[in-house]
Amino acid sequence: MKCTKTYTAQSDQANNNQWFALIGAFNNLSLVTQEVVFGIRFEDVNTCTNYYMEDNEVTTLAPGQGYVQCYGFLTGMPDGHYRVYPAF
Repeated sequence: MKCTKTYTAQSDQANNNQWFALIGAFNNLSLVTQEVVFGIRFEDVNTCTNYYMEDNEVTTLAPGQGYVQCYGFLTGMPDGHYRVYPAF
């Protein structure tokens, strides 16, 4: 898997739940079909503590296929400053 384009982040608060989306191009560049669960890793810039958010489904990608968005609700993360990375 490779993130082949610049990704962007979006967030909003709905019904007192904070949701977060990572939008980009995540492509299977291997020669075999891959089953993956996409997610987002948040790294606290002060403590280096990692928090993970997973998509709700397993995605099957044939060679050359891609995925463009991962999103979900954030829970258990304290307020702070974070570095954001795609995770799969």
